[in-house]
Amino acid sequence: GPTPLKSLMLRFLLTVHDIDITRSQEIDRTESQKRSSKSFGRLSQLLPSWPSSGRQAAASVAEKLQKLRYEASVLGSALGIFKGAVLLLDDIDLLMHPLRSELHWPLGDTHKLDFTSTLGAAIVP
Repeated sequence: GPTPLKSLMLRFLLTVHDIDITRSQEIDRTESQKRSSKSFGRLSQLLPSWPSSGRQAAASVAEKLQKLRYEASVLGSALGIFKGAVLLLDDIDLLMHPLRSELHWPLGDTHKLDFTSTLGAAIVP
């Protein structure tokens, strides 16, 4: 049925989002590490555990990214089977039902929406 296909697509989107979040966190961590090494200079050389913990964190992030990319490639391959296919949606009432659809069961961290941002005002004419 269409529900497993929809679940597969949602999982693919969630995995791609996790890759993006992980990469941005790694960039933030790297920039923070560069700033702290500039700020503390000689002190960072005296503390042997400081650089090694940075290397461990980088290895952990690299491993997580590798797993997420593999998952995304497998999901993308599965979705690629349906490329060019036609899907007949007969049970649209079940797909769009607010209590029966997994679209209404959010996954991951919750983030508050910021309606005070000026970015929205710049987009809307």
